[in-house]
Amino acid sequence: MDILIDTGYASLHRNFDDKYGGFSQSPKFPTPHNLLFLLKYAWANKNDSALHMAQQTLTQMYYGGIYDHLGGGFSRYSTDRQWLVPHFEKMLYDNALLLLAYSEAFSLTKNHEFNTIIDGIAHYALRDMQSNSGGFFSAEDADSEGEEGKFYVFEYEELKEKLLSDELRWLEENYGVSPRGNFEGKNILHITGEGKGGDTILPKLYDIRSKRPRPFKDTKISVSWNGFMIEALCRAAEVTGNKDYIHSAKKAADFILEKTKESGELFGVYIEGAKPSKAFLSDYANFANGLIELYRATLDLNYLKEAKNLASKMISLFWDDEKSCFYMTSKDDKELFLRPKDEHDGAMPSGTSCALQCLDNLTKLTGDTKLSAMYEKAANAFMSTAATMPAAYLHFISLLLENTMPHRQIIICAQKSDDEARQVYSRIQKEYLPFTTLIFYGGSFEEKQIFPELKNYDTSHGFAAYVCENFSCQSPIYTPGELLNYLSLSAEKE
Repeated sequence: MDILIDTGYASLHRNFDDKYGGFSQSPKFPTPHNLLFLLKYAWANKNDSALHMAQQTLTQMYYGGIYDHLGGGFSRYSTDRQWLVPHFEKMLYDNALLLLAYSEAFSLTKNHEFNTIIDGIAHYALRDMQSNSGGFFSAEDADSEGEEGKFYVFEYEELKEKLLSDELRWLEENYGVSPRGNFEGKNILHITGEGKGGDTILPKLYDIRSKRPRPFKDTKISVSWNGFMIEALCRAAEVTGNKDYIHSAKKAADFILEKTKESGELFGVYIEGAKPSKAFLSDYANFANGLIELYRATLDLNYLKEAKNLASKMISLFWDDEKSCFYMTSKDDKELFLRPKDEHDGAMPSGTSCALQCLDNLTKLTGDTKLSAMYEKAANAFMSTAATMPAAYLHFISLLLENTMPHRQIIICAQKSDDEARQVYSRIQKEYLPFTTLIFYGGSFEEKQIFPELKNYDTSHGFAAYVCENFSCQSPIYTPGELLNYLSLSAEKE
């Protein structure tokens, strides 16, 4: 297993572009799950090179034209090595997974530039991609008025006409604007300077751009991609403290749960006025993972119960116990002669790796031994496939890495109404702790059903916390301050 993990890392190290980040020359795709793997690998091995690769890629993508410096969000990929000229299409799944990657990177590095990017991606998603009903739309096209990128680029003469001379000079110095342009004679904004003093200029440009015809928006609501966005928004809220992100994640989750109850089963894609499509493995896995993170962010047990129910249904429909694998399509789907598998981590993590992530998440939260055994069986069977080309299975390998490390639990026992306990729970969530499961246990009847291993933990006498590693717990800690001291954390973090 260690060889597989190290081989996966070596493949990224070998192909890394040290100047511009990323792992190819051109075209360049973000592949955020590779960056999440590098962060985890860096933390596990105290590997500065892995951290550098992740940070350099995240930083250079932001500096390039693949990032929308006016409206936030990332385009699908870059056509060049420098991340300068994008294919201007914006996909929900890319922005969700990048939001998660920047959130984890911010929690680890405390680089405030990453916090700025988190805000930009999230505001783009909430403003432009969330429907009134709560679900997130799928994509925005690259073209408008018959031209790729027309909505996003600027002619120099237009800028000269609509901006003051000092404003135009600032754009030339800080965002690479020139009479020649950098894309078919027009200008794609990209960071070339420090950007100080432009607080009014970029909003002014945004207003100018907003008057243009927008690219076509694909208003399909994909459960799988919404699951990614729900998870990412919750993690972004945890590391930044911005509760607006949780509100939007709840809206999306509640919309999908409501539609699921109406039909009696999870759908794959929802289009207003049309019959919802069938769900695949990735829909169940990604939505369940989103609900698990939504539970962590809100401590609303209903979301965790829904995630457990989805996992049970996922196993019933997609798991083959004899072959120790998940299929992409349901066993009830008779339209295909052969059932395909979704195993390759490409532009996004595969259905199989996300299903294993779901089993692993629930195992670590609830102690469910059946799910743990299924995870072990499936992961052991899947390793031989991943070994054929580790670079193509890095989300799965990231799970393997997580489960080779000593696992720690932090269990906070307190009433849900205990504000100080909730504050320390939120404070710990801000940190990058990839091999730690944080649990808030209130001792209610429902919690005893979901967390049977904790049913004897007493919450009636106030705050108590337990730090456990490999099933061995330290003596209880009886104040929030002592817990933060034990974890070497300050009470508040900017």
